[in-house]
Order: sequence, then structure tokens, then C-alpha cells
Amino acid sequence: MSVSAVRWYAHRSRLLDRAFPPLRLIADDAAALFAFLAARECLYLSAGTVSSYIGAITGFAGRTMGVRSTPDVLAHKLVAVRLAAWLPKTVDTRPPVPRRAFLDACSDKSAPLACRLALAFCFDTVSRSSDYLTESRADSCKPVPMPLGHVTVGLCPKGFPVVDLRTTVKGDRKGVVTTIRASCSPGSPECHPCGLNAAKNIRAWVVWRRERGASPDEPLWRLADGRGATAEDVLDLLRKHTDLAVSLHTTRISSASEAVARGGFTLGQLATLGGWSSADACRRYVRTIVVGAS
Repeated sequence: MSVSAVRWYAHRSRLLDRAFPPLRLIADDAAALFAFLAARECLYLSAGTVSSYIGAITGFAGRTMGVRSTPDVLAHKLVAVRLAAWLPKTVDTRPPVPRRAFLDACSDKSAPLACRLALAFCFDTVSRSSDYLTESRADSCKPVPMPLGHVTVGLCPKGFPVVDLRTTVKGDRKGVVTTIRASCSPGSPECHPCGLNAAKNIRAWVVWRRERGASPDEPLWRLADGRGATAEDVLDLLRKHTDLAVSLHTTRISSASEAVARGGFTLGQLATLGGWSSADACRRYVRTIVVGAS
């Protein structure tokens, strides 16, 4: 950002401070919240992500206070200035959890089968646990459990199991659908080189449930009590098998690091597997691990 742009934003911020004091307080609170999340979860917030969050917060704040005549862009700039002052430029530097911990967790017979399969799917697709356990809906302010009807299982032309999960979680509540694929076919772009055979086990589980009349609307990752497994359920399972800190991004970081260090994937191949837009976008998720370590 140029010096002149910073001065313009600062000037606009001072004008809005005087005109709408409550909005200034909300801007400070929002910026402090982003800073806390970045420090606690070590999230790297891209410009697009920050912009979407700011837009949602300022829009809500404006409607709550009845500020309807002020253009959204002005409120957006105020929060942007506050956010720039608070937000640390941090990237997650925690080490990856070894594949052995994932393998032990997925083999833990004392844990719910849904959580074990969900964790394996998470690793094999280089996803965050929140990416496929729930999804966003235009008619709901909260994420809802992923329904069984959104998964397609089958065999690829080579005869290996494939699982396709259709979700709107990576969209923006406008109905944009993303497909997350897990495959056991060696050499396939969607096959993790150090995978946990998630596609094979999930395919067998889904077929078994559908043969017994499972409803397409029931949670895909259904627990014994009927509710859908949450991200915390899955992460708690992983925490039982490692002493390292675990967060939503741990699974993505660990899987990406394993694919490159042990699997020999290039960043371009990793980007395809994990759904990144480019090799540079996934670079920060790859950590150095000791090849051969458990």
C-alpha cells in the first residue's frame, strides 16, 4: 500500500470516528478479534479473506446502528485501517504432526468410526477438518452437518475406490459447490502418496449404510447418538495420539508436509491435491520433517 493511500485511509478514518463513534468501537473490537485469532491459531489471512470478514462485520454493524445512508465502502475503510494497525503478519510455524499419529488415531477402535474415517479423509485430501464436516447454507447462519447425500462413492477406471464430496463450505453462501476427492489410485492427482486409504474405507462404510436404508439427509459423519461429528471431535481424536499442539490447520500442514517430504510431491502436485490456486499458495503449509521418523 502506498504512503498516499495510507494517509487517505487515515484521514477517512478520522472523519468517520467523529461522525460515528459507535462504529469506531466496533472497528476496534473487530480488529482486535482478528489479531487474537491470528496470534492464537496462527492463521495467515489473505487480503480476500480479510475483505470478506470486514464486509460482513461492518454490514452487520451498520444495520444494527441504523447507519443506512453511509456507503458501505466508508465503513469498510474504517475497519480496514483499524485492522491494519492491530493484525500481526503471522504464519503458522508449529511443526507437523507425524503420519504415525494419524495412523494410530485412525486405527483406534475405542473412537467412533465416523471420527476415524473423517480424520483419514482429512489427511488424504490435505484438508482442514472444518472443510468437509459441515457446510455453509444460504438459509442458515450456522454451518450444518454434511449430509450423506452429498457424497458419491465408486471405482475409477482402473478399479480403485474413489470418494467425491460435494460441499459449499469453501464457497461464500451463494451456492458455489466445491468437490473434494479422495482416491486410492496410484498416480492419480487426487491420490495422496502417503495416504491412509480413506477412499477405500469410506466407500465400504457408505455402501453399507445405504444398503440399510440410511437417509440422504442424515449426517455423513454420523455418530452413535445421531448427531454429526464436529471438527473438535476429530481433532480430539488426533490429540490422544500426539503431544504436539493441534489446531484446525494442523491436519492440512501435516498432510502437505508428508506429501512433499516422504511422498516426493512437487508443490504443483500438492496444489492440485489440496485445492490450492497455485504452488506459491500452498508453500507456507509445507514444514521440514525428518524422513524416516515415526
